[in-house]
Amino acid sequence: MRSKILIVLSFTAGAAIASIVVFLAMMRYSQRQSEVCWVGFALDHTRYALKLSRGEHEQTLLGLEKGFPGLVRSVHSFGDNDQVRSVLRAVKDFYEETGKPMPPEIAGILPSRRR
Repeated sequence: MRSKILIVLSFTAGAAIASIVVFLAMMRYSQRQSEVCWVGFALDHTRYALKLSRGEHEQTLLGLEKGFPGLVRSVHSFGDNDQVRSVLRAVKDFYEETGKPMPPEIAGILPSRRR
């Protein structure tokens, strides 16, 4: 009976340690992914600020607009949640406020009416 208890305790302790190790590894992975995201954002932000300070407004705006279809498709693939809906509404607002034609490849993805 005592050996069965020791086996169960050993298994439980091993499972607990393994769970902690996996949890810590996942936390580190998540932190690393967050760092990559923020570094990319910081680089883009800096590049756009530099272009705008050089007076390259039209080229910068055109470059950003060209990226909308890919961004919309990517964000849409994340599922239906508040963040995704917020991004899609913001892109829709951009096209409505500027009066620029919406690319047909994303027209069906963007919300049909403002909420």
